[in-house]
Amino acid sequence: EMAGTLGDRKQKSHDLASQAADRLRALFPGWQVSAQVDSGSPAGALLDHAGQFRPDLIVVGSHGFSTLERVTLGSVSQRIVTEAQCSVRVARGRIEEEADTPVRVLVAVDGSEHAARAADQVLRRKWPSGSEVKLITCVGPHLEKHEPSIITSLTSPVAAMLEEIAEKLRAAGLQVVTKVSLEDPKRAIIDEAESWGADSIFIGSRGLGRISRFFLGSISTAVTARAHCSVEVVR
Repeated sequence: EMAGTLGDRKQKSHDLASQAADRLRALFPGWQVSAQVDSGSPAGALLDHAGQFRPDLIVVGSHGFSTLERVTLGSVSQRIVTEAQCSVRVARGRIEEEADTPVRVLVAVDGSEHAARAADQVLRRKWPSGSEVKLITCVGPHLEKHEPSIITSLTSPVAAMLEEIAEKLRAAGLQVVTKVSLEDPKRAIIDEAESWGADSIFIGSRGLGRISRFFLGSISTAVTARAHCSVEVVR
């Protein structure tokens, strides 16, 4: 009976992998897609395979129980986000059958190299017509204690930096708006994504940019865990 159960699990694994591969081939006819089934710890197996395959991007689900064994995907995705050497996309939210449905993308910016890479990834992707991008940066709740003139003097250079990035994205045909927040970065990004209805968040894996107290490395894991939509941590 145990052998039969193990055999059933293996068959389900192969079926799931084949179905996923078929879906990708249908969506991206020009891609070379292969399917593989590994045994052992899901996170460990994925990281080991990534070390051999050297992908540019790993895509994982956000949470839930596997149909094959009682493993929470949340714990798997968090380990991969933390330990992977490449960018990681944690997928959640709506599934659009139509590839041309416009989307909303929130990009967290702090002036660091990793944040710049996140914006570059958005620039390099092909987005459906009508898609919108919002650039957000946070200068910290500590500024609220200062006079309005001081706040303006500190946030104006930040707004100019965002506008410079926005112009590059607009040149690629995207609709772009910017926002400078005085909230805590973790809460600001998560709340903005939800209130704006973002389909995806792009954020650098780490880095301290020109904007003090905005440590992307300290917030990317929190945003990945709590956001309602997909999150791509860019390396």
